[in-house]
Amino acid sequence: MSFQKMEINGKTAFIISKSDMEAIRTETLLSSLKAKAAHPVAYRELRKALHEALSSKILIDQYYPLAKKIAGFLRELFEVTSGTIFYHSYKDINPEIYGSPQEFTKRINALLKDMEALDEMPPLKLIK
Repeated sequence: MSFQKMEINGKTAFIISKSDMEAIRTETLLSSLKAKAAHPVAYRELRKALHEALSSKILIDQYYPLAKKIAGFLRELFEVTSGTIFYHSYKDINPEIYGSPQEFTKRINALLKDMEALDEMPPLKLIK
């Protein structure tokens, strides 16, 4: 994998090829599949909590405990292996890290979209 360094409007930017981006995406989804297979209950509970969060308006006093609940499921899933969709979402949703009420719905929708891609992949068989 290689990055091309460029100057854009006086700022340094790193460019990655489309094939490298696709390889990273595939690797991330495979790591995420391992986590899903290792913790199916946490995965189901996460999906359920995300749908509940989107099904009604969230009052500000409900945001923090709901975000922490979702972050807990994400933490359980990303501790299995590195480089998962769950790790990145954990940082974005957890109110003690980067999570914010203004971005909550957007982050949940993005995570659900990633989980749909994960669900379309064939299941992994874990070898112990």
